Amino acid sequence: MLTPWGYSDYEENLAEGIDVYGTSGHGGYKLSKDRNNKIPENWRLKGLYNGWYEEDCGWAPICLTFPLYFSQDRIKRASLVIKDWEEWVKENV
Repeated sequence: MLTPWGYSDYEENLAEGIDVYGTSGHGGYKLSKDRNNKIPENWRLKGLYNGWYEEDCGWAPICLTFPLYFSQDRIKRASLVIKDWEEWVKENV
């Protein structure tokens, strides 16, 4: 499968409409249109990355929007990632 980071080495279905892809250099999540529309507007990726969320920080909105599929540790980490991202946006955009 072609991802924004190249061809995938693996794919894992986390839940209906939530797939995880990895490439030799990077990876991330792909949301179905329905799942992506459930991501809060200020976190939702559109345009070129419509529904694709990278593994470094992009996973955090998915984790917080669909916490049922993540551990409590990941949910806590996602909250910190989102907070840092929102602070960066305020200071830099």
